[in-house]
Amino acid sequence: MKKTLLMLFILLSTSILANQTVGIGIYSKNTVYHGKNQINFVPLVNLESKRFYIKGYKPGMYFYKEPNFNLSVFIDPIIGYSDFYIKNSNLENGYKNTKNRNTFVGVGIAADFIIDRKIFGRIEVSGGDKGIKGEMKFNQSFELTDRVTFTPGINFKYYDKKYINHFLGVNTQDIRNNRKITKVYRGKDTISGGLSASLDYALTEQITATVFGGVELYNNIKDSELVKKEHSYYGGIGIRYSF
Repeated sequence: MKKTLLMLFILLSTSILANQTVGIGIYSKNTVYHGKNQINFVPLVNLESKRFYIKGYKPGMYFYKEPNFNLSVFIDPIIGYSDFYIKNSNLENGYKNTKNRNTFVGVGIAADFIIDRKIFGRIEVSGGDKGIKGEMKFNQSFELTDRVTFTPGINFKYYDKKYINHFLGVNTQDIRNNRKITKVYRGKDTISGGLSASLDYALTEQITATVFGGVELYNNIKDSELVKKEHSYYGGIGIRYSF
């Protein structure tokens, strides 16, 4: 996997296009679990060549490309990081001694499109040995001033029962090892919907500061005793460099 990512980066760097960005963000997330708020980092990266790209932490390759529509395949090295991943140490007492809910590596296919030159959308499906997830999202940017841009968005997601079982599932050993868990949960197909927004401020022609946040509402996960509530929200800041 490391060799594959390195080769993709080399190919990308030799034919990179203009208007690329690299940056980093940090955000606090109010988890669905009986646990502490999580502090996570997120790469604010958009590097693209005629055939290859890196968006966030996902490297990919286009196999069909038009001005307002393209299809690609990609690698997701940390599936689950943005939704249900949590360290056991961040769970409350009585829930800590459960199986690990680690991220996992997977591959996916995606379609990116632009509607009426204003709305940017992406549909993707990815999966690995721990399950499958799908996402459809739409964003629209509004230039409030020469320096300030506001971008709201909406998304819908699907998680298959294997994916949910990996992160939210409870087995008999979890019951024996945790005094607050009393019943087995094997996971069910789940959907969610969310709203997001970001506010970008151009500090210079190349450096942009951003504030972002969002909320996600999940269906059909409260049957797991690991889950405290069926929604989560997050907020963070970041900085990007464009070239």
